[in-house]
Amino acid sequence: MNRNKSIIIIIEWKHTTMPTKKSQAEKLLTRLNSGKNLTVLEARNRFGIQRLAARIHELREEGMVIYTNKITQAGRKVTAYRLDSNQL
Repeated sequence: MNRNKSIIIIIEWKHTTMPTKKSQAEKLLTRLNSGKNLTVLEARNRFGIQRLAARIHELREEGMVIYTNKITQAGRKVTAYRLDSNQL
């Protein structure tokens, strides 16, 4: 009696985490650490952050001291955020 034998090979595949894009909070913090102001429009255009105030709130909850300022750009008053210089 001739039987066909099947061999089953199990290969274990380990998923390695690929480098991911920086989160919005990471991008925001990198920008604020530069010591420059960040406006809502700039955050939207450069980083795709639609709700800057919400991201600022999250960073403040983590203990970051971030100031809110009204500045004039192109004749318009806009909101700008700045990291406390003691945290740079």
